[in-house]
Formats: sequence, structure tokens, C-alpha cells
Amino acid sequence: MLEMHEVIIEVYIEDKLTSKRQMQAPKEMLIANFLNTAKQMKNDRRPIKLKMIRPEMIWDEFEKKQIIVNNEIELSNEAMVAWEENKE
Repeated sequence: MLEMHEVIIEVYIEDKLTSKRQMQAPKEMLIANFLNTAKQMKNDRRPIKLKMIRPEMIWDEFEKKQIIVNNEIELSNEAMVAWEENKE
């Protein structure tokens, strides 16, 4: 049986969040989905950023309580990199 993971997938065009969806699937399927989406946005002329976030509950020893940390991976196409450089 494959372990299920829950993630949030966000898509940004420029600095605007255009899509946010929650997915639950085995790790391999989540990776495949992320890579397929990345391939689709690679040649898009619009500045696009893709982000996958996996919230994880951990024990904070300092505060003695459970907290949620977000493990995330972010990918930008060339148009987004250029747009962010010009914005600064």
C-alpha cells in the first residue's frame, strides 16, 4: 500500500495567485504531476511560478507544542525569472 501525502499546488502569473488546489496522492504521483505541470509552463510566454507545499506537523521543543511547517518546492519559468529581475 502506498503512503498518501496531502499537498497544496499553487500557480502564480506574475505576482497573482491564479490557481490553488489541494491534492492527496502517493508521493510518486505528486512528483509526476508537478513535473508535468512544469513542462507545460516551461515554454509559456507568461511569467509563471509553480509551488507545491506539503504541511507537516512537528513538535516544537522550544515552545513545547506542535506546530505546522510548510515544506515547499517552487519553480519559475524563464519569463517569470525575467519579470522578477525587471521588477526589482
